[in-house]
Amino acid sequence: MLVLPQRTVFEEARYKAPLARTAHLKEGGVVMTPTMTNEGRDVQTAKGASIIVLLAGIWFFISPWVYGAMGVGSAWNSWIVGVIMVIVAVLRIRNPLTTVGASWVNCVLGIWAFFSPWIYRYTLNHGRFVNSLVVGVIVFIASIVSANMLHRHPTTPNPTTPTPVTR
Repeated sequence: MLVLPQRTVFEEARYKAPLARTAHLKEGGVVMTPTMTNEGRDVQTAKGASIIVLLAGIWFFISPWVYGAMGVGSAWNSWIVGVIMVIVAVLRIRNPLTTVGASWVNCVLGIWAFFSPWIYRYTLNHGRFVNSLVVGVIVFIASIVSANMLHRHPTTPNPTTPTPVTR
């Protein structure tokens, strides 16, 4: 009869899932919790994409001063849209699990920023024109990435979530 040595709780958890794990004591037993799950990676990606939107919104807000257009009426477009981008991105960064809709708002704002040179007729100001196109594309792509990170399987339980182990 072959007798295999018993594995410790830490070894057992390591063989069940390839993720790094930490232990927490709870009611006399050891409960294993993952330090990074797929959902955790998705949260970090959503936050990273929202930080990109935040920076793009700040830039879009200050761009009329950079391009010398602060006296033009269309500068208000950059100021208002930039502030809304920043506010929505901050909401998304602070609570990425429940604010997926905020990414879709920024997606629409990215589309608006892209088309605003034609709407407000400043396509001849090449600096502002290219700036609006680039900010619009960056915000659109980052918002799509952010929205899709946590929207893929909202009801699917995480298969790597360990069950409590007591001995």
